[in-house]
Parts: sequence; C-alpha cells; structure tokens
Amino acid sequence: MRILSDNQLNKFPSIEVLSKTAMMSSTKLKSRFKQIYGMKLYEFYNRHRLEQAKEMLSTGKFSVKQVGVNIGFSNLSNFAKAFKKEFGVLPKEVLKSK
Repeated sequence: MRILSDNQLNKFPSIEVLSKTAMMSSTKLKSRFKQIYGMKLYEFYNRHRLEQAKEMLSTGKFSVKQVGVNIGFSNLSNFAKAFKKEFGVLPKEVLKSK
C-alpha cells in the first residue's frame, strides 16, 4: 500500500516488483491486497492518484494539463475520462469552482 500511495510514483509498478517487495507470489499478493483493501492493486493506485489530482485542482494553482501530467497521464483525454468516472465531474469543473 505504501508503494502504491507514493506521491512521487508516476507509473504503476510491475506486479513482479510489488510481489518481490512484499516477499510473496504475485497471486498471493493480488488476493491478499483485495481481501484487505477491497479493491485490486491498480484500482487502489489509480484512486490514490486521482484523489491527488482533485486536491491539486482544488487549490487553483495548476492547470488541468499540469495536473494530468504530474500524476502520470500522458493522454489528457484518458485523465479526464478517469477523473469523471471516479468523481462524476470533469477536472475543469473542479478547477472552475475555485
């Protein structure tokens, strides 16, 4: 969980790296993680970085593009889609409300 919550992490680490760090098989890691946190590894990672994006946009100090790139999205359309799916609004709407 700590690795996936790292604010400096710009891309999802491989399952192999995560399982070696946790000292367990990838199958066991995936199943235990879901059991404890109620979601898959990538879902957790993605939710965390989208929460981070929402916080950044709420400050009004960053553009949607800056935030998307900062949290690791190279395609802003994908960022907007993921953000809307998670929060029900587009990133620019959060920015406008500030």
